[in-house]
Amino acid sequence: MDHEEILQRIARTLMRRAGWVRRRALLLHALFIGLCALLVLAIWHRVNPLPISRLVELGMAAMALCAIAALAIGLRSRADAMSLLIRADRTLRLKERLSTAYELATSPHPHPLRPIVLQEAARVARSVNPFRVIPSITPRTLRWTPFLLLAIVLVLVVDFGMILPRSFMGGDERPSPTLYEQGQQLERQGKRLETEARRRGLERSMEAARRMQTLGQRLQNEKVNEREAMARINSLAEYVRNLEEELKKMAVLEDVGISKVREVMVNQASVS
Repeated sequence: MDHEEILQRIARTLMRRAGWVRRRALLLHALFIGLCALLVLAIWHRVNPLPISRLVELGMAAMALCAIAALAIGLRSRADAMSLLIRADRTLRLKERLSTAYELATSPHPHPLRPIVLQEAARVARSVNPFRVIPSITPRTLRWTPFLLLAIVLVLVVDFGMILPRSFMGGDERPSPTLYEQGQQLERQGKRLETEARRRGLERSMEAARRMQTLGQRLQNEKVNEREAMARINSLAEYVRNLEEELKKMAVLEDVGISKVREVMVNQASVS
């Protein structure tokens, strides 16, 4: 193997090493971008729920797209042999032996010192370590990968509505004025019913009174979803209707006014 071939071989080795390091760095960057896309998808899933299979497909598609783009960029970009040899000269302190010899070897014009320079370059080229000249460098963005994974898991698993106040989540905590007024009426009627039922020892009536008070307090303190409010009001109204005959017979609601309680139920249903 002549001296020029040795020099060309070390140049090709450095080019392969530079290409591998660049593609590795691009793939790691693509991993970071893909995880960011997954986090965005997870947040979107919490706002507008998607089927799990659809969510998985979109996540895999985002990761694959980032990886393909990184590989395409890495394959299209090629390192220059001369710049790599200059880098080797500077890293290993070879006093420009490799880069000067490569310049003379690729030059179409003859030079009297060409054989001597190539011989010296071939001698030092045998000791060149490509891993020292072009070390692998981990992108700084990779340090955020564990935090991104943790954020994705938290967004998908944890119900932040149970931890944070509604105002922090972007919702309005103030209940509807109409629902607030109806809730007050419902709570007052529930308290009066509970007093009379406790005095007469009627367990079912006390249970109905507690349910009335609980629903009334919730309508005053929370912005209840209309569908949920309708379901709760209908359930409570049905419970009160089932007790109406019993309560009338035992005169528990004579002073409370069962008709007024039912009126509250009707108003609640009409508002929702």
